Amino acid sequence: MGLILYFLRHGQAQPRAAFADDNDRMLTSEGATKVRKILSIGKYTMNVEIDRILSSPYKRTLETSEIAKEILRPKKPKVISDEALAPERSSYEAYTFISRQKFEPTDRVLVISHQPSIGEIISDLIGSDLRFGFAPGSMARVDIAGDVRTRSGTLVWLISSDVV
Repeated sequence: MGLILYFLRHGQAQPRAAFADDNDRMLTSEGATKVRKILSIGKYTMNVEIDRILSSPYKRTLETSEIAKEILRPKKPKVISDEALAPERSSYEAYTFISRQKFEPTDRVLVISHQPSIGEIISDLIGSDLRFGFAPGSMARVDIAGDVRTRSGTLVWLISSDVV
């Protein structure tokens, strides 16, 4: 088996109008609850195990990362956050950041980011022109055959938080 990338959109966040800086928006209690449910479904139904977490540096994604660490218990618990995964960045910047990581061939990595770039990254990885809509707290698995830069991924599953 090769590299496995799990993608998780942060949970529902506080309204933008309540914060001067979008970076400071926190998860709502409902958003945190849905993230916990999705990650629990991933762990106990889909057998999700991870080695590390990559995240946007925004507060809501870092909060989502903490929930993921608690539930999934990655082998390398330090979250690697980077502006390339921030919401105003292009999918190309995010994809470039992900592809520059020093992955082991069998790593299982959780990427926590924002829409629309998260859907665009998945589309790029599987070589598709489709754009995936991701409700807050939704999760997907993409298996990579070979190098992540070859865009030889397969979408294995996608769980919408709308169903939990």
